[in-house]
Amino acid sequence: MVLDQNRPSAAAYLSAARTVLDRVAATQQLTVQTAAELIAASIRAGGVIQAFGTGHSESLAMEIAGRAGGLVPTNKIALRDVVILGDSPP
Repeated sequence: MVLDQNRPSAAAYLSAARTVLDRVAATQQLTVQTAAELIAASIRAGGVIQAFGTGHSESLAMEIAGRAGGLVPTNKIALRDVVILGDSPP
């Protein structure tokens, strides 16, 4: 099989992804730990994790709030809800 030199290989993609993940792990551990503690404290206090995203970031909100069988109380705030409903109750 001949690879197209204009398209990255799976190995090149994995290498680039590992580089990014390693950089995040090396530089953002305190930030991630702080966020996790805030989320845990909110849930312990009876709170609900509100998830929101626009465009591609909406997929993260869908992952957080859209999982069947999830154990964490979550709510996805959809952009269409904000645009259509504004501050009016549904």
